[in-house]
Amino acid sequence: MTIHIVYRDTDNLSACGVGKNRPSWFSYKNCLDNILTTIEGLDFVKFHLMYDGELTENVDTRIDHVELVNERSAMGNWIKAWDYAQSLNIDDNDVIYHLENDYSKHIFSQLKHTTGLLDLVLLEHSL
Repeated sequence: MTIHIVYRDTDNLSACGVGKNRPSWFSYKNCLDNILTTIEGLDFVKFHLMYDGELTENVDTRIDHVELVNERSAMGNWIKAWDYAQSLNIDDNDVIYHLENDYSKHIFSQLKHTTGLLDLVLLEHSL
């Protein structure tokens, strides 16, 4: 079993609800780093970045695939992410997990992948 994380991100701050009452320490870059750190070393997780905009930095080596989209809207990026996920060549027991760039992920329970079963709980906090 493979978990395919399809993560939507953008450089278009107006599409991300700028003006939301977020903590001063909040950043989209930190949210991305948080999920990448959470899944680091898990060979059964593949990370697919759907990026709406222009990448101005090198792509993190923990990212398995980058798909650049030019929608300039949250809904347009979501539709592209949905279509991309549907196009993946995956096994019947694989999981597709859609994430956005403004959630903080925390491991709640230990990851186990020893018997073919996965015990994974992520607490999501929308910021």
